[in-house]
Amino acid sequence: MSICAILPLRTQGKKYGSQIQRAEILLNSLRNFAEPDLFKPLRIVIPGCERIQVIKFFDGWRDLNVEIIDEEELLPILKKYNNVGGWHKQQLIKLVGAMTSPTPFVLTLDADVVCTKTTTEKNLIINKRAIIQSARKTVHRQWWLSSAAILGINPDMEKPGMAVTPALLSKHICQSLTQHLGERYAMHWTEYLLSLLPNNLKNFCPDRWKKRKWTEYTLYYLHAVDREMLNTYHIVAGTQEAPGKLVSRNSVWNKTPFNRWDPAICFSASDNSHFTVIQGNKHIDPEFIWARIKPFIQR
Repeated sequence: MSICAILPLRTQGKKYGSQIQRAEILLNSLRNFAEPDLFKPLRIVIPGCERIQVIKFFDGWRDLNVEIIDEEELLPILKKYNNVGGWHKQQLIKLVGAMTSPTPFVLTLDADVVCTKTTTEKNLIINKRAIIQSARKTVHRQWWLSSAAILGINPDMEKPGMAVTPALLSKHICQSLTQHLGERYAMHWTEYLLSLLPNNLKNFCPDRWKKRKWTEYTLYYLHAVDREMLNTYHIVAGTQEAPGKLVSRNSVWNKTPFNRWDPAICFSASDNSHFTVIQGNKHIDPEFIWARIKPFIQR
């Protein structure tokens, strides 16, 4: 079984100028560690105005089955909501990418992800269930509360949730979630989620205000639990049945000093995760990142 992968990407603007170099690091790591044809396809979703530049840049990555997609073709509502911020746009792209995938599961990626271990379909999909990495809901409490309010369910804050990108999403769960949102609010699900963004004056009323901090993964996970689909399509990573995790605890998060980060840990056998993250909002020069991890990537 192949897996579709989806990578939202922007290459222009002060905040996004280094993303294409970061994406190149990601693809180098996938070329080295991912089994051949694991990703069919690896979809890079970009603004239409950047298409020509991106196609030229990634022409040399055909062995990874790279496919360039205009974000407005994947998500036509962006033509109407042309002021949607990059973070919310990426979340919608990941949900739509999963529900329209040619494969049952989709691996979500960002440009700040690096593959660190040999990664095969058997590592990620076990007995037809995709691994999912647990995380405490209290870390981003408002995300879970907002998504639970949208779905009209109990967030069960004392129980574990799921970690963020990279993550594996079930096509079936995403289709069920988006159908439920459309029926619950009698409009297209993307229209409703975008209507909750802070720039809408209607959202200052209490009922809508508490829903404004939704995220794709909190909506996905809470819906899967509520509809009793989680255990049908997922298996918890880091267990005896599924020992490999998706993302390393030794990643470079927002408060992690990059100069004290030891990449050797992430690439070692003692770390049972397949990916690490060097968080993009730290604005670390991609050349510095590549210099640190290049010795561990052979080809």
